[in-house]
Amino acid sequence: MAKSLTAPVYEPSTAFHPPAPAPFDFGVDTVSMEELMSAPATRAILEKSASWAVQMMSNDGFKPFGSTFTLRDAGAFVPFDVAKSLVEVDAALRALPQAEWPRDVR
Repeated sequence: MAKSLTAPVYEPSTAFHPPAPAPFDFGVDTVSMEELMSAPATRAILEKSASWAVQMMSNDGFKPFGSTFTLRDAGAFVPFDVAKSLVEVDAALRALPQAEWPRDVR
């Protein structure tokens, strides 16, 4: 004997709220090293406050990881403390106008 299935009836929606993107947090934890090296303003920040990151990106063995590693990720592989340079770079990145961000991040 077959049972009859009845689908529920829902009331029509009264209002639609379109989804809104979450605000982007531009800093050392969210932008890849490759992206930071691609814009002149962000590259200058790295050259001034995190020369170790520029050296890492010039290493052929590290380049494949530059698109997925953030500065904080890469700092784990440096044999000295990078906490101070990460704070300096993060402050400089947050003060940077959005027009000077890397093109892929805007």
